[in-house]
Amino acid sequence: MPTTEIGLFIFAIFIAVHGIGVYFKLYQKFDKFDIIAHSLGGLTVGTFIPNIFLAVFLFILWEIFETILTKIGRADFNETLTNKLRDVFFGIIGFVIGAYIL
Repeated sequence: MPTTEIGLFIFAIFIAVHGIGVYFKLYQKFDKFDIIAHSLGGLTVGTFIPNIFLAVFLFILWEIFETILTKIGRADFNETLTNKLRDVFFGIIGFVIGAYIL
């Protein structure tokens, strides 16, 4: 399992990438930009939570949260089934790298 310092460093990168994405509206301009964010999010989760079942549960909860934000007008995400499956898939890929490879 990676050290806490590695996890915090990856989390800082995730926050920076997400912040840049929101500020410059990269999520809306580039349909696939969220692949980077979900991969880094999965990587972050993998460095702190070694249980894949809990991680997948968290990824699914996050996607439900994104859907709710979009429905109430607080976010402007591309909400399709394909997008949701891709987000969870890349979150899991990031998790596996964070939990088992780093």
